[in-house]
Amino acid sequence: MNKKLNRLLEPSFAVYFFVMLLFTVITTFFDWRVATGELAAVLLLFIGYRIRNATRRKEMIGYIETLTHHIDSAANDSMVNFPLPMLIVSIDSNEVIWANAAFNTAAERRENLFTTHLQDMVPDFDVKWLIEGKTESPALVTLNGLLYRVCGNIVRPAQGAGTRLAGSSLLAMLYFFDITEFEQLKKAAADSRPVFGILMVDNYDELFKNMTESTKSSLMAAVDDRVLTWLSNTGALIRRYDRDRYLFVVSHATLTRLTESKFSVLDSVREISAPESTPITLSIGIGDQPTSFHEAFGLSQLAIDMAQARGGDQAVIKDQFQFSFFGGHSKELEKRTKVKSRIMANTLKELIIESDQLYIMGHANSDIDSVGAAVGIACIARRLGKQASIVLDRTATAATVLIDKLAQLPTYQSTFITPQDAIVNATAATLLVVVDTSRTDFVESPQLLQALHHVAVIDHHRRSSNYIERATLSFHEPYASSASELVTELMTYLLDPNDVHRVEAEALLGGIMLDTKNFSMHTGTRTFEAAAYLRSAGADTVAVKKLFQTDLSESLLRYDIIRSATLLHEQVAVAALEQQVPPYIAAQAADQLLEIRNISASFVLIPHGDGVNISARSLDRINVQVICEKLGGGGHMTIAGAQLTDIDIHAALRQLTAAIDQYFEEAGDPS
Repeated sequence: MNKKLNRLLEPSFAVYFFVMLLFTVITTFFDWRVATGELAAVLLLFIGYRIRNATRRKEMIGYIETLTHHIDSAANDSMVNFPLPMLIVSIDSNEVIWANAAFNTAAERRENLFTTHLQDMVPDFDVKWLIEGKTESPALVTLNGLLYRVCGNIVRPAQGAGTRLAGSSLLAMLYFFDITEFEQLKKAAADSRPVFGILMVDNYDELFKNMTESTKSSLMAAVDDRVLTWLSNTGALIRRYDRDRYLFVVSHATLTRLTESKFSVLDSVREISAPESTPITLSIGIGDQPTSFHEAFGLSQLAIDMAQARGGDQAVIKDQFQFSFFGGHSKELEKRTKVKSRIMANTLKELIIESDQLYIMGHANSDIDSVGAAVGIACIARRLGKQASIVLDRTATAATVLIDKLAQLPTYQSTFITPQDAIVNATAATLLVVVDTSRTDFVESPQLLQALHHVAVIDHHRRSSNYIERATLSFHEPYASSASELVTELMTYLLDPNDVHRVEAEALLGGIMLDTKNFSMHTGTRTFEAAAYLRSAGADTVAVKKLFQTDLSESLLRYDIIRSATLLHEQVAVAALEQQVPPYIAAQAADQLLEIRNISASFVLIPHGDGVNISARSLDRINVQVICEKLGGGGHMTIAGAQLTDIDIHAALRQLTAAIDQYFEEAGDPS
């Protein structure tokens, strides 16, 4: 309302003329001569107003045209002489439409750019990112040795822009920002970032326990010399802060060079001659990309622990997200103490007593070692007055004969449960014991592992990057032959042999025999001590042998796999079968391939669901775990595996072949 009233009260010449005409009309009623004079005056005023108004309009239009001309000239001049390189490109054809002087200077081109394609000046660069709605190129652009960040926007050519733009529906306006100096400073800052590392002599006590002081000093002096030579000319700071440990600080640029050399100090120290032909090996743990010095040292400690858990003789780099592994090709040397086993046994006992129920779970596609270790934990729980449940899928296991034999015992009739039942019945005080694996993605039920808060891990495989981190108890010994051996060792501190049922003892002995290939591989004195304990508990070796018997059809399947095998590097047998077979058949075929002369390692590939399963075995010289880790798998030096998803057998075979070739390239001839 106020706006309308104000509009009515605003001055208007039309109102004035209307009022004057009104007065002229009224005057005619009194004196027509005066009215005629008034009318003439009004007409003269109106004609003068129109002439003046037309003149002012013409002046205003001229002023606006002049101003617009100056603005357009300034805008055009600004674009041409803009200090940043600018370019207009046809999105459809990548043809250069226009470039300013700064771009011509940056590109060092004096000839006409209007017949040039964008890729001729900036190879491997296009403007498709503008169509995706982005305003900045996802990649930096190199132009005559300088780095540029490119921003831009889409413009449409005006109608009638000429025949040159007739075929261009969209144009790209590109702006080039020189960030060469910024990137150089950024790289210099990243390269100079300090990196903390811990270097540790493996098996220090076992190596030097029977040596004289002079021999020990001589060997450690040789180690010092190799380590210092390795870090010479790098500007590194290194100090020994314990009898078997060094702390060193290097720049990130130095770490890159050390990584490229595959940490050559590992091979250098291994060449030191030690008494009794025992090689001296190192483990290296490095913390990278920390947010503080305290975190850097913490990451390096996690890395050295991981290197030790994987058997030593390797370097491990830990950043905030993942582990990276280098080396680890040599055979592990046994480093176990009964003190640790006794402590673990007592800790496990307390955890079982404090829990309201106990679940035991192995790896997916369980075998006799996994089931045997689970049975040993169930035996310990029964002696402590707790009922244990073994979680497994009875439709996907290689230990069917053993499970059926155990199920006939009164104490095991309701022991085996499915993962679904375990999740439904779990409570906050439930203890989960994971055996024969420490990987979160290899357990029988990852959902059950995630649901429970109290977890204990007993495993003998070399630790991988995705291990179970939140375990209350972690009995991880890569030097042990099997999970059954580790569980048996715990039983020796908690149970009398008379407390163990004969079938339970046979299950554990079967697990040891499976992973040691009937005590022919990866055995130590502790392995035979565990077997002796089980034998005293009533284990029958003939009954154990029957656990490994298969029917004729399974034997024929194994022979089909063996017939399909081919040789790589003259000592690696690789067999790929396109038909579906049980995973344990593939594992058995991989074992049998090692019985063939001159074969040091074997890999068997079989289809499984929408992917491929790989079973790997070796005779110590070749580390199949390192090869399987390249494919996302893991395991042990002599027994490993991998599961590839969304892939066919032929593509999986190509990936495996590439991983084997890479292993031989890195490790050299392992023979």
